[in-house]
Amino acid sequence: EANEAETLAHADALGFQGKVLRDAGDRAGAISLMERAVALREEVTEAPDTTLAALLADIGWEVRAEGDYDRAGALFTRAMEIQRSQLGEDAPAVASSMLGLAATYHDLGSFDEAVALFREALASARAEANPVAATALVNLGMVQRLREQYADAEPTLRAGLQMREDLFDGEHILVIEARQQFAVTLAALGRYAEAER
Repeated sequence: EANEAETLAHADALGFQGKVLRDAGDRAGAISLMERAVALREEVTEAPDTTLAALLADIGWEVRAEGDYDRAGALFTRAMEIQRSQLGEDAPAVASSMLGLAATYHDLGSFDEAVALFREALASARAEANPVAATALVNLGMVQRLREQYADAEPTLRAGLQMREDLFDGEHILVIEARQQFAVTLAALGRYAEAER
């Protein structure tokens, strides 16, 4: 049992170091350390837990950024299954993993699946203003805009922008991104004066 505790502590340290490398811009190093952390956790635990699920989702975001969408989708799916079984359907972690899977579907051009998952993530995360719900709104609005559903995209992006402005400073990169997406949509609707604000 002491050996198991030491192994889990080592896995946690590797996961933390992986996040540090990720934040420093070393994606390959981050993925490698987080994969080692997953392997160690799986080696000593009888059943998957939420820490394992969080690591899987973290790796999913990183491999998605590298363009390995099939692997990212599998990682987000596995993380979401573990989180649902451990935390319940409405847990924020489930919505976050669902958001990652939806973004992956979007990257693959599977827009119907992406929209369905963005809506599902939004429904489970929208109880209060939070970054997951705001991102789900902005991403759903972007897919609607890409599909030339401008009348649907406009209120969706407006709500996402408002939520991000409520959560973050006006100069935060996520607020700027939402403003840009909203402005592009307004321009597509011919509302150029509004778009320039």
